[in-house]
Amino acid sequence: MEGTQSKYFYKAYGLGIHSDFALSDLVLSQSGATDVRIRLGKLDESFLQAKLNGGITRSGYGATARASAEAVAFHWHGIGTAFVRGGRDVIVEPAEGIDERDLSPYINGSILAVLLHQRGLMVLHASAVVLNGQAVAFLGDKGAGKSTFAAFLQNRGHTLLTDDLVPVKFTDDRAFAVPGFPRIRLWADSVTSIGVDPQTLPTINSLVNKHSYGCPDRFSEDPVEINRLYVLAEDEEINIQKLDPKESFIEIVRNCYLSRYTDATGQTVSHFGNCVALAGSVPVFRLTRPHDFTALPDVSSMVENHL
Repeated sequence: MEGTQSKYFYKAYGLGIHSDFALSDLVLSQSGATDVRIRLGKLDESFLQAKLNGGITRSGYGATARASAEAVAFHWHGIGTAFVRGGRDVIVEPAEGIDERDLSPYINGSILAVLLHQRGLMVLHASAVVLNGQAVAFLGDKGAGKSTFAAFLQNRGHTLLTDDLVPVKFTDDRAFAVPGFPRIRLWADSVTSIGVDPQTLPTINSLVNKHSYGCPDRFSEDPVEINRLYVLAEDEEINIQKLDPKESFIEIVRNCYLSRYTDATGQTVSHFGNCVALAGSVPVFRLTRPHDFTALPDVSSMVENHL
């Protein structure tokens, strides 16, 4: 099952990651500490059936996910397959003709989200920055503008915590956002909106024309307490509305990775307990604004002054 041994060591989300192949965007680590092992290997159907027996299957966004109490597997059509077990072990099989490096965005996204979930962390589909010493996270569907807004605020002098995944850990009933890595994935028009030429940035892989925007100079390497959550929505007017406890809980559940799989993974009680705890300890707001890049300065000012 194992691929050839290589010396790619990274750090992300507080974990030491040892990979058989290079992972774009992640920060190289000199320590060699290994909390997570990513291997190249063969993922035949008999192996997956044995490990995922009794689980559930979901499809969407060009991928099929299978989850059980023991493991989770993702198959991206025409791209490859990955298997995650125990919050530590990842096996990856690229599809024929696919360079394993092109799997980096999938590993850095869905696979690390699963792995963090398996390690007991709550994982929001969100991006987070530090404002006035506390974390502010932006939640929303694909294309809602989470990454764009985080990049715009970071470009205004604020500190990035994490893009796309916001792992949450609780300490003494306080919720902290765990930092990821100092890069934000953006489409070309979003890159232009922050005053950067997309042609000067690398793409996230050779398959998708999405860009990787680096911000190592304004990145927090330490967890930061979460001050508030914003659920992004489109409207003609810029407005911030506080959600009641029930609405807050619903939005947190809706914007969590793996909420649909907790029955299969055996983490229903702990997962929804974390959702209740977050809704009870951090205020949640709905932030509406036009889907127009020219509105970003006004929206940013409103968020910066929303104390």
